Amino acid sequence: TDLVVGRRKIWVRFDRNKRDKDPDGQPVAKKPKIDLAPHAGCWFCFANPNVEKHLIVSASAHAYVALAKGGIDRLHCMVLPTKHLPCFAQAPDDVQAAIHENVAKVSALFREADMDYALFERWIPMRNTQANHMQLHVVPVPQSRSSAARETLEESVKKAGLTLKRIERISHLEEAVGDANYWYFAVPGDNSARGRTLEHYVVLGGRLPLNT
Repeated sequence: TDLVVGRRKIWVRFDRNKRDKDPDGQPVAKKPKIDLAPHAGCWFCFANPNVEKHLIVSASAHAYVALAKGGIDRLHCMVLPTKHLPCFAQAPDDVQAAIHENVAKVSALFREADMDYALFERWIPMRNTQANHMQLHVVPVPQSRSSAARETLEESVKKAGLTLKRIERISHLEEAVGDANYWYFAVPGDNSARGRTLEHYVVLGGRLPLNT
C-alpha cells in the first residue's frame, strides 16, 4: 500500500503469513510468554525486598499464606507460590502439593470458628510477565450461607453471560482450561459425615462480581 505524507511516499506492507494457524488454516492468537524467573518488582514474589511482610501469616519453601489487601472479608487470605509461577494449572506438582497443604491449614482455622470456605483463582495472561503471579484466594463463608453458595455462583455466572463448568477436583484444572484465561471456584457443597464437601467449577474468560 502506498501512502503519501506531504511530499513523501511511504510504502506499507502487511504480512499476513507470519501468524500461526490451526489445522483448518484459521489464525491462532499468540500464547503469552510465561516467565518463571523471580521478579524483584512483583508484589507477591519473595524475591521482592519490599514485600509486605506484615500481611504474611505463614510461609514454607514452596508456598505462603497472606492476608488479602482490601479483601472480601477481614479473614480473606491468599495462598501463593513463593516463586513467580503464573497460575495453579501450570504449577509443578511440589508447588501444588504445598498450596493444598496451606489451604487445608487455613480451612481448619475457619472450621474452628464454625465457618466453611470458598476458593477462587483468576488467571489472565499478561504481556507484562511481572503481573503473572498466582493467587489462590481462600474466603470464609458463614455456615448459615453455605447451602446457598452454589446457587449464588450459578446466578452470578449466568448474569455475566458466561458458562459454569463443574470439574471433579482442582487437579483437573489444566485439562479443563487448556491455555485459556479462566476463573476457578470451589464452593461449599452437600453435607457429609466428614463435613461439608467442596464443589469445583471453572469459567472461561469474562468478568464476575465476587462480593455477592
